Amino acid sequence: MFIPSYRGYWTSTGRPSQRGIEKDLSAIFSHLSRHYPEAEIVLWGQSIGCGILMTGLSKNPLPNVAGLLLETPFVSVREMLVVLYPQKWLPYRYLGAFLWNRWELATEMDKILERGWRGKLLVLEAGADELVPVGHAREIVSLARNKGVEIDEVTVDGALHVECLSRPKGRKAVVEYLRGMAENKKRPVREQ
Repeated sequence: MFIPSYRGYWTSTGRPSQRGIEKDLSAIFSHLSRHYPEAEIVLWGQSIGCGILMTGLSKNPLPNVAGLLLETPFVSVREMLVVLYPQKWLPYRYLGAFLWNRWELATEMDKILERGWRGKLLVLEAGADELVPVGHAREIVSLARNKGVEIDEVTVDGALHVECLSRPKGRKAVVEYLRGMAENKKRPVREQ
């Protein structure tokens, strides 16, 4: 298990910014490629981390990514701006062009799928998410499903934005997903 601490988060120094985090992602993906070229990798993002991992994978393709686990994903930061400030009389919804951080999860995912990635995807949605509306996870699922990706979609009833793993249904979904990934690895490939 490899858990990065991006600049400005946890014990890392520096200030968080999209440009800086993208540099971190490049180093992380380079490390994975160099040290684990044969490993089947599962990338896991939560909330804004979903956008970060999709950007990382889009800009630093790894051929051995077998799965993506997206926990409480959103479509883009720009879309979230409208969600957080829905009042039309406030200027926030019109300021998307001036955002410093964009994290375009759906756009980056589309690029990854266009390049032919067809691993297994788990999308966890918090049933009582106070931050990301229901439609965001569904849009991500629809995008992947239309490209032929194998998807497990789980809504964790009653869970708030950061509670998917604290609920039995969310933990069970993750364990089953990871167990399934491991079991698929053990099966011999049949020649056709």
